[in-house]
Amino acid sequence: MTAQGSPTPGDEDDPRRTTEGEDGQGRGSRSHAPRNAAEWATLAISAAIIALLVGVAVFEHLTHDSPAGTRVEVVLALDEVYEVEGRFFIPFTATNRGATPAEDVVVTVTVRAPGPEGAVLEEGTADLAYLANSGERTGQFATDYDPATYPVEASVSSFQTP
Repeated sequence: MTAQGSPTPGDEDDPRRTTEGEDGQGRGSRSHAPRNAAEWATLAISAAIIALLVGVAVFEHLTHDSPAGTRVEVVLALDEVYEVEGRFFIPFTATNRGATPAEDVVVTVTVRAPGPEGAVLEEGTADLAYLANSGERTGQFATDYDPATYPVEASVSSFQTP
């Protein structure tokens, strides 16, 4: 019988052997057995996935043609207006065509009286908390005025850049 921590015959050449002290903690070094095929395959697949993600990020960065800054615009979908119980709902899309996101975007929709003077009959706002770079958000404006009869316009009143 051998004392704890003493090598047993034949263990001196075993590279996986550790020497344990009296407290049971290993003090020696432990070598790993050579990697098997599954480990090599996992490593290769992981490396390929990381390389693919880095490649996509670099490609997107180099080919993305958004202008610098924030360019927010709003478009009304007047061909998609629908009526419910005498109220007209006008869909709109706010788009950021710039490379910088926008926060607290305020979209203003105005209904005017027909004619060249076009007094403001109704005005409403929509607040969009966040608009990503090259992103878009949709919403609807509700009014009592038929957009087929009354001119409706939309604009971006304000936004902040983070």
